[in-house]
Amino acid sequence: RVVMRGRKFKFSLGIRSGIALITTFTGVAYKSTLAGADSEIKDGPRYIVSYWKTRGLSAPLRMMCSYSNCSWESRDYEATLKPQYNVSDVKGDTYQDRMKMFNRGCWFDDAKPQLITKFPLINLPYVIDQHTGETITQSIACLYFLGQRLGLSPSPKSCFKTAKMLEIVMDVTEFEGLAINAFYTGNYASFVESDIPRAYGKLEKVLGEGDTRFLFKDTPTTPDFYLWEKLDQNERFAQEIKKKSFLEKFPRLRKYHTEFRALPELESYFNGPYYAYSLWSPYALYPMHGPHQ
Repeated sequence: RVVMRGRKFKFSLGIRSGIALITTFTGVAYKSTLAGADSEIKDGPRYIVSYWKTRGLSAPLRMMCSYSNCSWESRDYEATLKPQYNVSDVKGDTYQDRMKMFNRGCWFDDAKPQLITKFPLINLPYVIDQHTGETITQSIACLYFLGQRLGLSPSPKSCFKTAKMLEIVMDVTEFEGLAINAFYTGNYASFVESDIPRAYGKLEKVLGEGDTRFLFKDTPTTPDFYLWEKLDQNERFAQEIKKKSFLEKFPRLRKYHTEFRALPELESYFNGPYYAYSLWSPYALYPMHGPHQ
């Protein structure tokens, strides 16, 4: 028997035509009441963060766990090239053509069918609190959940600050949809020439509104991990297409990106395997292997 716990969060995102890889985020926390579950789950790490073996939508979650130095592990699923293909074969007009060359059965055939019997909305990423048995799925819901659990929310008791946090996160999410469209299709001219300057101009003003080092405090809170990852992915993309840093004309964002990267609490993350993952799936036109230098 599975008991639904907590509230449902639903956020709709509209992006321009192309591939709509991110459309709706719906998150529901579930608590398993299977007999003996509590005695079985308390021995391992407290949190399981699960996603594809890429940075993608899960990097902020992994960073939050690393920063907090909590007990956690990353459960990663890997899309592997089918044996009849070589790396040089990964081409095609659409990401769907390229995706057909990869085996994703470790998630869709093996893991998801089992999990969905307990958690009807299960998707990637998901987070499990193994001490309570609660599971949350979808990226924004996972971000909110971990932020609360790890003490990284801007102000857990302030409705206004929570709303402001979600306001920033959803604005970045809309921008992320445009980025993913560029990375997967290769149609990046308007993204580079128009979308980035417009989004960065807004974020530059947001950073100028307060007197704190990061978005809400002098230490990072939930939305900082999300925003920083998107900035860093775009810096990696600039290298990929041989462009100057997109942060060059935005001094506050550039300082923000640099200071976050230098946080000692994240040194092990930046020197470890998760930051070295490719940014997106191997069937993206620009999967971008390895971190930006």
